[in-house]
Amino acid sequence: MGNALNVNVDEIIDQLEIHKQIGKSNFTFGTYFGRSKVDHESGFAGQYLSTLENRPSPLAVSVTAPNGTVTQVTTPYGYKNNEIFYAHNILTNNRLDVFFGQTSPIGNKFTLDYGFRYNYTQFVGNAEAQSTSQLDFPLLFAGGYDKNPLTEYDNLSLVATTPWSYDRVYKSLSFSSALNYKISDKQAVYVRYSIG
Repeated sequence: MGNALNVNVDEIIDQLEIHKQIGKSNFTFGTYFGRSKVDHESGFAGQYLSTLENRPSPLAVSVTAPNGTVTQVTTPYGYKNNEIFYAHNILTNNRLDVFFGQTSPIGNKFTLDYGFRYNYTQFVGNAEAQSTSQLDFPLLFAGGYDKNPLTEYDNLSLVATTPWSYDRVYKSLSFSSALNYKISDKQAVYVRYSIG
């Protein structure tokens, strides 16, 4: 079965972080940016029938009805149009994150750390598809591309669905904070709260 696949991806991803120490406290501020564009095309076009041997030969398949009518299932070269599915999707994904964190000692035993992260993600794209649920019945009943109903190998064709587009945005804010207690240089315990 023939499977056509074409995928193109263009992508840029970058991150910037700034670290600063003020007194005994450490601060981090940063941003993350990502943009991906994916162009994905796939589909199953047909079947090729051949012998199973070291040097395969094409198989021409035909069927003879009881009344003597011969239907050619494949071409003389073993090919049969078998359009089952086709899809083409173009997606652009934009992402921007901004984050901030602070770690500060509180006396000799305790350390407080906390951070925020804001996330913005956008999915923009369009798509089209065909499947066997959308057959081109006028072409099918007319005998296919060659207008001959006895050459079955070219009688199947699909009709494209109406293309559709989408634009979705997702936003989120995350927060996490912890209080650490130092028992010794090798042991510590902490309590953490996170949301988002």
